[in-house]
Amino acid sequence: MNVPPWGWPWHGRVDTLNRLHLPNGQTMPYFPPSRANHTYRVKVPGVAPVVRTLEELAADTALGREWRNEAIMQAHMLYGRELDGWIYSAPDNTRWVIRLSGSAVRFGVLGGKPESQALPVSWPTDDIEVGDELNLGGTPYLVQRWPLPVDVAPDGARAIFMLYANDPSFNVGLRPLPLGFQLVTVSGESGAISLSITTLRTLEQTLGTAVFEDLREREERTNRQTVPPHPGTSRDLAPDRLKSDDPPGTVYATGDAQTGSDYMKSVGTMASHVLGRILALWFNPLGEIIECTLDYRIDLDVSFPEMERTPSVTDPDNKDRWARINTRLQRVEHLLQVGGVEVYTFWRTDRSLWDSFYPAIGSFYRNEYEWEMDDGRGEFIETIDSSVLLEDPLDAPTDATRLYAGNEWRLLSNNIAVLLRGYSIDDGPNQVQYAGCATPQGVVPLSGIEDGTINVNQPAGPLEFACFNPFTGEISDPVGDTVTFV
Repeated sequence: MNVPPWGWPWHGRVDTLNRLHLPNGQTMPYFPPSRANHTYRVKVPGVAPVVRTLEELAADTALGREWRNEAIMQAHMLYGRELDGWIYSAPDNTRWVIRLSGSAVRFGVLGGKPESQALPVSWPTDDIEVGDELNLGGTPYLVQRWPLPVDVAPDGARAIFMLYANDPSFNVGLRPLPLGFQLVTVSGESGAISLSITTLRTLEQTLGTAVFEDLREREERTNRQTVPPHPGTSRDLAPDRLKSDDPPGTVYATGDAQTGSDYMKSVGTMASHVLGRILALWFNPLGEIIECTLDYRIDLDVSFPEMERTPSVTDPDNKDRWARINTRLQRVEHLLQVGGVEVYTFWRTDRSLWDSFYPAIGSFYRNEYEWEMDDGRGEFIETIDSSVLLEDPLDAPTDATRLYAGNEWRLLSNNIAVLLRGYSIDDGPNQVQYAGCATPQGVVPLSGIEDGTINVNQPAGPLEFACFNPFTGEISDPVGDTVTFV
């Protein structure tokens, strides 16, 4: 007997007007739930693909239908039905809705009240817990659990939940800051469904590794004139030397007799990094748990060398003077990765140069400043003024640094993480630049600049809806009207 397929053959994107766009160009009503951009792949093990004849395929196409052996759940909804949980495929070929309110309810049986059983739920206490208040960098953060899973394995046997805190820069619930992850594992068959919950990533693991390195060679030096004049003094200049070479009680000249200064020689590099800051944990197509991480690096290279003697062309007595060229080069980098693969890197370099050899009248120096970014923007400025270049050393990463990790990333849904930053050119409008997109299936191209700002109501700028299709691997138009996929 040829049994026709039954189920839900209508698939596509759902827009803000509650219309499901079918492959044949037609639409049909579909009313998604709140947080509909949270999507999960549902696939019962062992269900073969639906086989259709050429004639049946032609009829399906004309009617906008497509028969699949898997589905997409939006939040807790499947094909318009609110489940208040997710579907678990048991080894005995039964399906159950797992509800963390404390029950497992039989799914997919026609007629009558579905079978159900109590399901004890106990969250782990070996790390942070919901209700804890964490002091990170002097700011209190309340630990909460995101109401929906970060991801669910297609057979429903595992689900990942996120512990998070609200970013106080935005309205409550709009920008979660991940603090830890927990794994719910479901097992058993009819009448004996059980679950266990374990800590998947601790707070320390989630915030990433702080790295601080200071390889500068630093010396306190002086070339100040002494009383009596320092041995070796020539043309009113005392020699340049270590400050510690001057014995205790050294008397320094004052007024017109004083030449030179105390200064710091500093040459070398510094690094302040947060590595492996976890933004999300997902199941890849093979069912393996993969990390979506961000590396935030600040690297500094300074050269504030020893001073050199140089003729003073502006001094009436043609006295020599001390001068040097100082440079400071800083690179800031935000590297988004998924499963160890680079998604995209935001970077910016800032180079400054201060030249006191410049023979201008008075305390004027030649200054250069140049910046460059990964998107090709940059600028070079040269000035002659009295400003002085500061070394401005790096600080070691704090817990607050680890929490935000540069703050140029956002979670746009349960399964999309992107890099973004404010953007403007000259007197143009405020804009937000998006680059890179990490999903459970890897890297999905995303690049664009849109008019708008990052504000208390829009932590991701003008990108209002973002969702991922776990069947096709596509993401919604960054500023389009797609709410979810079916």
